[in-house]
Amino acid sequence: PNYKRVRLLIDMEDTNKDRTISDHEALIRLTEEGKVKEYREFLEDHLSHIIKDIPAMREKYPSMFEN
Repeated sequence: PNYKRVRLLIDMEDTNKDRTISDHEALIRLTEEGKVKEYREFLEDHLSHIIKDIPAMREKYPSMFEN
């Protein structure tokens, strides 16, 4: 449940918008270049961003999270 909540909060604030766009462009480029291993590694890193964003969102919006 926290995943969707954090994504919504991030999207509402445009937090990390530039990072997200850059990451998606890189994923497209890696796909076009057929670099499967690099794509998988980059995607794993990209998806882990949300884990790093949770503490900031929890601090900024404590009422949106259970204690």
